[in-house]
Formats: sequence, C-alpha cells, structure tokens
Amino acid sequence: MSSGVSEFGRAAIEEDNHGNKVTRTRRLALKDKYGLKIPGFASAKYFEDKNNPLDPQYPKGRIPVMPRFVVGYSPDIANTIANGMPDKKFREKYGDDTYKRASSEYMRAALQAKWCTLLECAGQANDLYYMLDNLKPEETKHMDKNELEVAKKMAASMAAYFTRALDAAYERAKSDEKEKAAMRSAMNDKICQTITLRSNFTYTSNRGQESKSA
Repeated sequence: MSSGVSEFGRAAIEEDNHGNKVTRTRRLALKDKYGLKIPGFASAKYFEDKNNPLDPQYPKGRIPVMPRFVVGYSPDIANTIANGMPDKKFREKYGDDTYKRASSEYMRAALQAKWCTLLECAGQANDLYYMLDNLKPEETKHMDKNELEVAKKMAASMAAYFTRALDAAYERAKSDEKEKAAMRSAMNDKICQTITLRSNFTYTSNRGQESKSA
C-alpha cells in the first residue's frame, strides 16, 4: 500500500467549512482492501461453538466466509423481551392477574420477534442470492474466486432454507390466531420494514429488478 493508506482507509487533506486544511480518513478502493470483498459476507478471526463444546459443528478458529445478517424489531418488543418472562417471585410480588398479563405480553413479543427475524432473514437471504447470481465481471475482478463460490453456495442454501421456514410459518398462521396477529404486527413493524427495504435497495434495486423475497 502507498503512503497514507492503511487497512482503515486512506488519508485525504481537505478544507473544512472555515477554509482550514484538515486530514480526514476516506474509504479505500475495493482493490486496496484487505480480507473478504464480497458484500453481505464477513470473516470471523476467532470462533468457538459454545452450544456443544464436546461436539462442535465448526472447529474452533477462523471462519473465512460467513453471511452477515441484520436483525431487529421495535423498542417495545425489545424491551419486553429484555425484561424476561415473569417468574415465581414476580407472581408473588404483583399477584396472579399482573403475572398473567405480563406473561401474555412476553409471549406476544416473542412471537412478533420471531416473525420479524423470519421476514428479515428471508428477505436478506433472497436478496444476497439474487445479487451474487447477477454480479457483473467488473464487480468480481477483485474478489477471491474460491471465496465467491463458497458465498454463492451459502446464499443459495440460506435462500432455500428461510423461504421454506417462512412458508411453514405462513401455513401455521392460517389456523393460529396468535401467529396471525404476530405476523401482521411484524409486517407493520417500522424497524422490520426498514431492514427489509434497505436490504432490497442495497443488493437488488441497483440491478434493475426488485427482490421477490417476503
């Protein structure tokens, strides 16, 4: 790399609003960046599967290519889940009626969070799959071919998985009023809408076609 360029960006001398010369850090060109160069994917330097340490799905160490998803929902849902499911002590302190109401609120928030997560992951997975399947030659010239092939296989697998999961959830919602209410709430959740629309804009809209993801 040339002088004034690092993994964090390139140094640029510019003028501020008062005409003073200041040094700012600007984004590197893709060709100058270290590491993975595939949008929507990241590398993990250090990884340990703590769910099953005796028989981990992945060995401890580096994961060179992994998907990067953004998941979120409204503050009301997040706060309710963060407070946790009311326990025996809560019941003894506030009484049965308050306990039942708090328990119902928690279960409702958990269902809404599940639907937000499903909608967001299904949307992002399908958007990533579409993007990788429609990359132009000039977009891939700085990407590692082996990493790109791994990312394409991951994207195809994730798109199929989350599409099936979302279809199964839609089917359950047809006969379960609580699932249906949570589904409608998630579809109207501003955070969920923003994440889904931003994914669509980032990965597909600039390629002349809207994503067909949920």
